Amino acid sequence: MINNIRELTPEYREKRYQHIIRPYESENTESLESIRKYFETGDIEQYIAEEVLICPYVAIFYPPIHDLEHFKVRVKAVWDWLLSNLGRPADARDRKHEPLNYQFSIVFEGLFGQHGQLFPDDFFVEVFFWLYGEKYDPTREFQFGLGSEKWLPKMDFGIDLFFNQLNYGIKDHLFGLEKD
Repeated sequence: MINNIRELTPEYREKRYQHIIRPYESENTESLESIRKYFETGDIEQYIAEEVLICPYVAIFYPPIHDLEHFKVRVKAVWDWLLSNLGRPADARDRKHEPLNYQFSIVFEGLFGQHGQLFPDDFFVEVFFWLYGEKYDPTREFQFGLGSEKWLPKMDFGIDLFFNQLNYGIKDHLFGLEKD
């Protein structure tokens, strides 16, 4: 299993980067450079310290290393920053008008929408069970506190979303389909 994007060919890494950067192409050069540097290094502390464009999707899903421990660090770092800096120019959350709990949950829905494009199947399965647990619980709280007040977001989702996400995360794993 490839957990480190640096193990991929330069051509495939560039293909991944082009897929990642597409939604941000209209951003300024400084923002694009910050995203590129983060994609190459995975240095979450540096990405956040630059305070150019702090986007949960970018911070959580786009660095070069894909394992559960790095994933947890990225989630905590970006949401700690966002909760302390709501509304600042670098705050690039989508759907800012929605309740924070919804904003938090929708980011993870985005993970499963990237299936087969950014992450190995085993990573999807591991993250899915870490986020949602081994047994369906519609009132599940996130695993650790975020921000200075140690906010515990609820993983608000219905059974239909739960199974849809599970399907995205494991279908290729179950059926042995390989990605390029």
